[in-house]
Amino acid sequence: MKNLALAFGLLLTVPTIMIGQEATAPIEIQEEPKVSKRLTRMTETLQLTPTQVDQVRSIHKNYKPHLENARIIEDKAKKKEAIFALKNAELQEVKQILSPEQLPLLEEHLAKQKAVKVRGGARKAAETQDAE
Repeated sequence: MKNLALAFGLLLTVPTIMIGQEATAPIEIQEEPKVSKRLTRMTETLQLTPTQVDQVRSIHKNYKPHLENARIIEDKAKKKEAIFALKNAELQEVKQILSPEQLPLLEEHLAKQKAVKVRGGARKAAETQDAE
């Protein structure tokens, strides 16, 4: 009988507590600014569809923990090799979801990025020589 009274009391109390609660929207997980910026740039450059954007985001999420693990490798050569292999595999997966029209745009984009990195490296080397 006591259990029945306790259950009845809880039954009356729970709806009263719930009335004061407001429904909240599901919490969205925020992407890192660097990832978001890269995805935006890819979307604009390659004219990705919303489905492709979701697929690229999913591919990145799959590789992120592996890249984080690779970044903590002590040996610099092994770390560089592991990161290169993972990024290359990620890129190959992204290429699989692109249309034939988007692939040349991606190659052009990657070539521009590589040129910027090379120029940046050459500039840093020149600055180092000037400082000496």
